[in-house]
Amino acid sequence: MEIIEIGAVLVAPGSYTALNEFPTFRAVRDLNLTEFCTSMTTIKQLGVDAAPVFAKAFSASLVWFESCGSPVLGSWGAYDLN
Repeated sequence: MEIIEIGAVLVAPGSYTALNEFPTFRAVRDLNLTEFCTSMTTIKQLGVDAAPVFAKAFSASLVWFESCGSPVLGSWGAYDLN
């Protein structure tokens, strides 16, 4: 397992209104997505192929987070945690 997507949404306090989004993809160990991964995530191989290397994608996400002030981070659940 590896990180192939870094995604974030800035939501207005007290609502579910998205104010800004940060999406990017990248695979490091295996650049070819499996059929399982594609069916589970809807991520397409073309998106991964066009994405920056992980270090650049992660750095860009940190810049985005800093531009949001003091964000609270969350995850979809146990699968992401593992």
